[in-house]
Amino acid sequence: LALIAANVARGGSLKPREAIAYAAELYDEACARLEHAMKLQDAYTREASMFADIPHPEKFPASFDDFLRLIVRAKTPADATKRFRDFLRDRVKRSCVFDKIEDYPVWAEWAGKKIFEQMKPEERENPQWAGMTEQEIGAALQQENLEKRVAEQLEEYACGFQDQYRWGHCAKGYFAWWARQRSDQARAAAKKSKKSA
Repeated sequence: LALIAANVARGGSLKPREAIAYAAELYDEACARLEHAMKLQDAYTREASMFADIPHPEKFPASFDDFLRLIVRAKTPADATKRFRDFLRDRVKRSCVFDKIEDYPVWAEWAGKKIFEQMKPEERENPQWAGMTEQEIGAALQQENLEKRVAEQLEEYACGFQDQYRWGHCAKGYFAWWARQRSDQARAAAKKSKKSA
């Protein structure tokens, strides 16, 4: 600090006391930046350790096919894509109801009504809606909107994974979803076997 203050005072228009205050400010700023950089590095290290148990490709950016092969691991590429699309569908639904998936049917009905209300009268007369109630039209539009959002996300993921963090977050979400799916399937199979017994 003394060296910085001496150099600033000697070469500039600052008085010695002002030069010392300036050097102290520089020091405080440098300490704050160093502390921030260390916290950031700690966060990166913690996040990297979170993803340590997840299969990774040899290098990044990684392709969507790598994700399907290493994470989804279905029998065929078509099965893997379908399963990933189902995962995205669940994720979009959960984002609509703040992760309370059991509330989705009620929310979807409400959203369908809102979509129907926002339709112009001439849109309601479209032949594709012939014979459908307002509720059915709203539900169909809501489902169409859901599938559109899923397709957009799928297209985004199909471009690949730029880094391990995006890969890791998606993989963690997928593994949690797949565990729920398998648990639901096992529960349904157990109920079915009880009924047949």
